Amino acid sequence: MLPQQYEMTGCLLHGLDKHMRIKWHWLRKEVKLGTLDPIYVKTQQQPADFLTKRLAEEPHWRCARMAGMSLN
Repeated sequence: MLPQQYEMTGCLLHGLDKHMRIKWHWLRKEVKLGTLDPIYVKTQQQPADFLTKRLAEEPHWRCARMAGMSLN
């Protein structure tokens, strides 16, 4: 498991957890209930990267195509 996954499952508790915003506690609850199953997605397979990162032209359009966007 990655550190983010430990936090979502509640396995990792440390001093910073008390500063987590209450609106995000639902995520941990849903993971515990089994409603959500967090998985790791490699950056090459992450379509949202072009929305959150500055990418070169080729990776930008690759992500846009994965997200269903085109120039047409």
